[in-house]
Amino acid sequence: MSKVLRAAANIRARRIAAMFATASLAVLSLSVTGHVQAADASGRRRAAPSSPVRVYVGGQQIASGQSLSGAISAVRSRVPFTIGSPGYVPARYVAVSLFVTPQQRDVSKGFSTLSYAFFAGKNSYGPAAFAIDQGASPLAFVAGSGVVSATIGAYGGTLREFRTPGHDLLILSWTEGTNGYDITTDAAISHLSAPTLTRIATSLR
Repeated sequence: MSKVLRAAANIRARRIAAMFATASLAVLSLSVTGHVQAADASGRRRAAPSSPVRVYVGGQQIASGQSLSGAISAVRSRVPFTIGSPGYVPARYVAVSLFVTPQQRDVSKGFSTLSYAFFAGKNSYGPAAFAIDQGASPLAFVAGSGVVSATIGAYGGTLREFRTPGHDLLILSWTEGTNGYDITTDAAISHLSAPTLTRIATSLR
């Protein structure tokens, strides 16, 4: 395995292992500022609270209190691809953090993770979360306990499932050109279904 592929696999493993500790538990201390537009089950747009987005580059926090567009702008030059955000977000989920692994020769072609958490009310967040990974090359995975084909717009993809007691990790992955994408959630906690992940993925811009 090349250095780049090995680094990508290691980054991916860390992202899966740390996703909920970072995207769910750490955001409990975040305060609510303003509103974003989220969609309810019928697809209608509705007001939902938003939290300031924290921005990390190479594991170091470089900004906080950012809007989502401001967070993406802050790291746009660090990766050789356009970091997208979904047009559809399940009701009461808000963006809370953006992690970027910069492009580094023989180490990384560039990688980002945009994490969303469920707003539970009264300025607090529940443990439910999902994360959107984007990379400058197809993302590396292990097989998973269940693997099925999926369709994301005009692109073919794969849905992987990893079950452990009390957890049901779903990873929807696909490739557009040379760029790789995936959306990860613990469905046992978030109650987000595969069709919902597909809808989020299809709306990514």
